[in-house]
Amino acid sequence: MEHLQLTRAVTEVVRRELEAADMSLREVSRRTGIALSTLASRMRGKTRFNLDELDLIAGLLSLRPSDLVRTGEEEE
Repeated sequence: MEHLQLTRAVTEVVRRELEAADMSLREVSRRTGIALSTLASRMRGKTRFNLDELDLIAGLLSLRPSDLVRTGEEEE
């Protein structure tokens, strides 16, 4: 899988999981400390999530970071 495809897939998984949890980016920002502008940029695909951000978001969703990446890989 190409890097860009994996990035898009992981972003889509994050989006889907946040929607399922009924969490806004503003709430994610408040609860994780990730700047809202950073989250918005990641979700638009302008920049990539880093591992620390995936760890924070996964923890918020009661997942492991690898769950987000593994699911992203499976979707491609």
